[in-house]
Amino acid sequence: MTQTVEHTDTFDVCDGDTRHTIHEYTVFRHSVAGGIPRKILADRRYKTAKGDIVSHQEHKRFQFPGVAVWLERCDTDGAK
Repeated sequence: MTQTVEHTDTFDVCDGDTRHTIHEYTVFRHSVAGGIPRKILADRRYKTAKGDIVSHQEHKRFQFPGVAVWLERCDTDGAK
């Protein structure tokens, strides 16, 4: 079984008026069962643009390095 890591998303979280950009990486495991290749979602990891690890809770709340509170994704399209 092999494993790959793919960059799957980029988004911002907000701390008041401060925006922090987070990059989402998805870890996939690859196997072949009965001759059929399978790509299985294994994990998601979040990092800053500098490569620092971002803590996460259920992929919905994030704790950016140096920020004491848990943050949520910012509204990027202006909709409420």
